[in-house]
Amino acid sequence: MSESSAISERPGAYHVASFVLHAHPERLPDLREAMAAWPDVEEHAAQGGKVVLTIEGADTRDIADRARDLSELDGVLQLSPVYHELDSGETQPWT
Repeated sequence: MSESSAISERPGAYHVASFVLHAHPERLPDLREAMAAWPDVEEHAAQGGKVVLTIEGADTRDIADRARDLSELDGVLQLSPVYHELDSGETQPWT
């Protein structure tokens, strides 16, 4: 197992990933309602048919599963990943 895999599987590891969701603008109210039902999804901005959102999870599988769920919603044209961060739960000393 690689060091990064070991870190991501540690208790307390926390993943957050951001995405841009492209959708038919007329479907955004329904999409927002669906996203609001998932506590691990947060909308940060929207304009036209684009929504900037984050997904949080304990591991990359959680992120991937929720991204798949989002991409399969009616009206979604594309879900593009932008950023992924892993917090291992360990503090690092300032140098």
